[in-house]
Amino acid sequence: SAGGFRLYPLPGRAELARAAEVFRECVRTDSPETESQGRRLFGMLFGQLDPRFRGKPDWLLVLDDGIFDIPLGALVAPGPGRQPAYLAESHSMRILPAAAALLDPPPPREGNGLFVGVADPIYNRADPRWNNRGAFAFPGLLRFPDSDPAPIELPRLAGSGREVQACASSWERSVVLQGESATLEILQRALASNPEVLHLATHILRKAGNADEAYIALSLRPGGELDMLTPSAVAPLGARGLVVLNGCGSGQGRAVEGAGLLGLTRAWLLGGARAVVATHWPVTDEAGDLLRAFYRELRRPPDGGAQPAYAAALSQAQREMIAAGGWRSRPAYWARYFVVGKE
Repeated sequence: SAGGFRLYPLPGRAELARAAEVFRECVRTDSPETESQGRRLFGMLFGQLDPRFRGKPDWLLVLDDGIFDIPLGALVAPGPGRQPAYLAESHSMRILPAAAALLDPPPPREGNGLFVGVADPIYNRADPRWNNRGAFAFPGLLRFPDSDPAPIELPRLAGSGREVQACASSWERSVVLQGESATLEILQRALASNPEVLHLATHILRKAGNADEAYIALSLRPGGELDMLTPSAVAPLGARGLVVLNGCGSGQGRAVEGAGLLGLTRAWLLGGARAVVATHWPVTDEAGDLLRAFYRELRRPPDGGAQPAYAAALSQAQREMIAAGGWRSRPAYWARYFVVGKE
């Protein structure tokens, strides 16, 4: 805290990693064991904390290998009232890419009210929007950089268009790239206006066995190949605001001691983004209720202070989903989202 620090011994790395893996799978699969495993893991990680630390509403977390994958908001904390009491109901949590980020706070946020969204790209030849312009013999086949094309086409994400259009309504100005407009070239032009938010609702693809090599799949090129945004191409885009990666497992990556989590989140942060909202596991192709609530909270006029921090806005959106009931109230839906970054 501002007044000092305390060190607490934790269980061994292997024990924590096993407990984290069990809990993550319980949340992801909506298992009836989620609550009991959430209580157990909360106790292992935070049970020893002095109340003056545990009671702080906003937590900054620097995580180690095996703990990055924990859906922290779904941990079950002891306390009065309705049970289970998820950690997201009482705390906001921002994951720092590394401890050094504490020494380099971001400058004040200067928003221009511009939202740029990418959604519902053209992913296959069966899409009626595909006009087959000069396609070669195998249009639509996925080609990873420096590799042969794999014989697959991707399913359309029709719901992502509705999601991004609904999210855009919270902003003063918006540019939504859909269909044949969801290309890297057009995205580069849109980012030249320095938007407050870049929201990508796309497929996230990976090479087998390499979590760091993740690719954001954009629309088919005129020749039939998928346009893909690689990690190395992210930094030159110059996105300086918030980046939301609403794709399957967009927050996955390899943790390196002293460096933190690699992967797409790190690529955007190195490119200048203030923060990244990412996911722990695959998302459903739906209207994006949680993210719409997140943007509403983020755009709420400040009450005598600064705008809500990204982590605080996400936590409030998660509480809205819990209170709403139904399938959106389950941790399997809302706990997959997390914030990593400088703000």
